[in-house]
Amino acid sequence: MLLYVHIACAMPAILFGPFLFSTTLRKERPNVHKTLGKFYVAGCMISAITVLPLAVANGGGLVGNIGFSVMGITWFTVTYFAYSSAINKDFISHRRWMMRSYALTFAFVHVNLTYKFILPYEIMSVGAVKAMQSMVSWQFNLLLVELYLEATSFKGRWQGWGKFAQRTLRWSPEDNFYGLKPKR
Repeated sequence: MLLYVHIACAMPAILFGPFLFSTTLRKERPNVHKTLGKFYVAGCMISAITVLPLAVANGGGLVGNIGFSVMGITWFTVTYFAYSSAINKDFISHRRWMMRSYALTFAFVHVNLTYKFILPYEIMSVGAVKAMQSMVSWQFNLLLVELYLEATSFKGRWQGWGKFAQRTLRWSPEDNFYGLKPKR
């Protein structure tokens, strides 16, 4: 039953995510963006919470359990930061955190589709497959997003190799950590 709740809540997040990154939607239909965003956040939060008991119950061994549990905690935390930065009207930070959130949401695709095409499942043990899925599925996505964020400006423009190297050696000033209360 918990797996069905997890999937039912994650599906709107997977489907709505790409539309929420649309500049046209955000500018021309801000109320639609906001409403879809609330469904996205609710779906991510509920799905992230359900990952924890599912991780323990999936039988993937200690590494698999830890990998999926850390993913669930990270997914919840990153989505919380994205939501709270939107409430605080810090839309640069909101965009950055939301990209990370969608990278974690998209781990579902890697877990369920990508490995079936890439890895030779027949020769690997179930524990090895679960361990690999639990770690690589979300860490690879997050790595790609982090590289993109460090290589581009807040509007997505390439900054050059010098800026890229400079930005990767420190925490980005655009990433703010907010509570839910708006700043005054």
